Amino acid sequence: MRTLKTAGENIPIAELRGFFDGRVLGEWTLDADSMLFLWQRLQAEKPKVIVECGSGVSTLLFARYLSLYQPDGVLLSLEQSAEETKVAQDRLEKHGLAKFVKMYHAPMVSEERGYNLNGVETWPGMQRFDWILVDGPAGNNLVRYYTIADMQKLANPGARWFLDDSFRDNELNVLSKWAELPGVKVEGIYPIGKGLSTGTIQ
Repeated sequence: MRTLKTAGENIPIAELRGFFDGRVLGEWTLDADSMLFLWQRLQAEKPKVIVECGSGVSTLLFARYLSLYQPDGVLLSLEQSAEETKVAQDRLEKHGLAKFVKMYHAPMVSEERGYNLNGVETWPGMQRFDWILVDGPAGNNLVRYYTIADMQKLANPGARWFLDDSFRDNELNVLSKWAELPGVKVEGIYPIGKGLSTGTIQ
């Protein structure tokens, strides 16, 4: 079976060379194939405002894209861990990308309910988005369901969503529940990485 692990030095995206040296992509992070797929979709769809649920390698990927192709855009990054929020901020500053990202420490209500997004539309810097990647929070059962359920009101018409880890039972259940939300379309799962599903919000 093909391994998902890739040395950061070997990332297949020229514009991101040197950003992940000394790190391993895959397993607990987005894998290199999924990152390449997202990078190509970014080039095609050109979103200006992106939300990510769960910071990590995607934070640098999106910030780098914005720096090159949408310098007036922004990444709105939600992270459940205060420590990881700081780690992500430090990495952005190291690579000169901090100005393209608004980091939010979003504590969990519980491992079943996910982030506390009460009043999210009034958070400083929060705005309507074109893309959302759901790769967090970590928790139980339908914990990721609430990301789209709570953020849907901030989606621009036709906003695209992606869900990582979509081959897992919990995420398959999330997809089933998202399909029941008015205005949310589930298009399917790309057989890359750990499963990367996609759809739109009307």
